Amino acid sequence: MGIYYILLVIILLEAVLIFLNGSSNKKKKIYLYLVFLKLFIISAFRSANIGNDTETYIDLFNRLGQAESLFSVQTRYEIGFVLLNRIVYFFNSNSQAIIIVTSFIILYLFLTFIYKESSIAWLSVYLFITLRYFYATMNTIRFCLAMGIIFVSFKYLKERKIIPFSITVIIATCFHTTAIIFLIAYPIVNLKFNRKNFILLSIAAIIGFVAFNPLLDLAFTLFPQYKHYLTSSYFKGNLLANYIQFLINFVILTFSLIIVKRNKKQLIFNENLGEDSEVNILLYIMTLGTIFSFMAIRASLLDRVASYFSVFSIILIPKIIKMVKNKYEKSIYVYLIMFFTLLYHTVIFIYRPEWNIVFPYEFFWRN
Repeated sequence: MGIYYILLVIILLEAVLIFLNGSSNKKKKIYLYLVFLKLFIISAFRSANIGNDTETYIDLFNRLGQAESLFSVQTRYEIGFVLLNRIVYFFNSNSQAIIIVTSFIILYLFLTFIYKESSIAWLSVYLFITLRYFYATMNTIRFCLAMGIIFVSFKYLKERKIIPFSITVIIATCFHTTAIIFLIAYPIVNLKFNRKNFILLSIAAIIGFVAFNPLLDLAFTLFPQYKHYLTSSYFKGNLLANYIQFLINFVILTFSLIIVKRNKKQLIFNENLGEDSEVNILLYIMTLGTIFSFMAIRASLLDRVASYFSVFSIILIPKIIKMVKNKYEKSIYVYLIMFFTLLYHTVIFIYRPEWNIVFPYEFFWRN
């Protein structure tokens, strides 16, 4: 466990040294390169014991690589991930190769997204770790590959380019079919972020929660490959993890709404809200993340669906903080965010280490 806290201390010290006299794109790039190097080493060279699903992915890599053809192995995994395994195996049959390659792709996509979109890069990196998304990248490889590609679609979402946005989301489904849910973001973010629409979304969430079973039947009709989850631990409802994740998302959304209202009133619950507001888009995305995490109380599997949206909190929070004009108030918010997310991170590590099996950490050559 200590390796992750040492990592947090190092990235904070580097942030102080690099951004002490102000920020620039060049400094931002240098900082993220340094962060990428450390995160990559931890992720890429981990043993099969690190991550709930790492052994499963290694076994899949060997089976797909040794198969006579791409389609000779019956598998429920998506074509994009199957093809990636075959390509990697062609160049290197060592099972660690797939861990190295996927770690590189996922972290590159995450940190590139932070570079392009974050107003406070170091804070986004800190949240990436303390909100436990980094640990997810070592557990749910297919899902995080899809999530990384979803980040690419954000550019087209902001620019209201529906065709490239849709194509990018569809590419993400080639790694995890659930990514298709992100298509809902396009019509939603084109709405004005006002009280009426916010209430309508909240009502829809409550209706969905109550009418969960009929909606579930529809979902499995559309995606029958996920029916096997019905008998797995992923489908259990009313789990502590689901309540906690909903609470975290709800607090982040509420905090964001309060800060925006206090510091830039024209961006919140206003009929004249500009459609080009990036904060408007992020608030809607976070609202969707909160709604789906609320629904996940009925079925844990939906928590992954929620993560496609709630992960944008690592960008939303820095943008919200940047709006605060009073420097003292801004510092208070940053320290509070750092404290409470670290507290959350630590409590989960101590009391629920099985949620992400990432410690005691060991490199693959010690396995």
